[in-house]
Amino acid sequence: MNTNNKLFLLLAAAIFWLIISVVGCFLWIEADTRLLALSLLMFTTTMTLTNLFRFSGWIAALGSLLLYSVSVVGLGGINLAILPGLGVVIAAISGSFVLAELVRLEAMQINKQLDNSKKLIEELRQFDPVTGIMRYQQAQRLLRTEVVRSQRFEKDLCIFLLQIGNLGEILNERGADAVEALKRQVVGALVSAVRSTDIPFGGEKYGAILPETNRDGVNIVVDRLVKNLMEKVHVPVNIGIAQFPQDGVTDTELINASEGALLVAIKTDKSIVHFQQVRDMVNESTTG
Repeated sequence: MNTNNKLFLLLAAAIFWLIISVVGCFLWIEADTRLLALSLLMFTTTMTLTNLFRFSGWIAALGSLLLYSVSVVGLGGINLAILPGLGVVIAAISGSFVLAELVRLEAMQINKQLDNSKKLIEELRQFDPVTGIMRYQQAQRLLRTEVVRSQRFEKDLCIFLLQIGNLGEILNERGADAVEALKRQVVGALVSAVRSTDIPFGGEKYGAILPETNRDGVNIVVDRLVKNLMEKVHVPVNIGIAQFPQDGVTDTELINASEGALLVAIKTDKSIVHFQQVRDMVNESTTG
């Protein structure tokens, strides 16, 4: 049965039982204890549904039954005449407690499912469902955090972007499935090349954020990545690298610098280009 339908049926049953119980109170209970019975019935139902504290429903039900029994005995003494009304109240409060508890548990189950769905949606927003790698948009937000941390502790930071070569030819020759398979292979090589403390990303753009990494450190990573891609995946890549704080002191500046370096790498058909090299080329052309 669908969870929502089950909750609806339980809620309908609880309401129906409450109506029957109220009618029973008016028919079988004396006027001097009727208001008390109705109040205890509503109190038990409310405490069970709201679950203000652990076992609040159980405590409310048992306490209500005990309070009503003591009140009835105190007013009329122990005799057979009180049994019908007492039985009605016991059935009303007990049944209402059970149904309210079932409604509460079913509602909790639905809330749990909704929370799980929200977590799944959030994971899909942050991670690519095909490759499992973090999406570029989420990595941009993390880069902002890493830049702040690098500024505070005066640590190095690098980011690189990569572009897969010959994707257009592969698409024309082998189709979209081959391109997707190639992207998964590149992501696998990317994840293998970086350290556990690094942040690889993909989707719109591929690359990685390397906290506490200088130029020598990032060179080791990208050299390993390029070698693996050429030998195992047999695909060329172009990589643009930017370093904090030499190439930028904000996340936007670092992204722009890495994109500029990548663009130069593509145009000059080089595997790896640092943004520092781009600046040197600009300075040489200016002075020349």
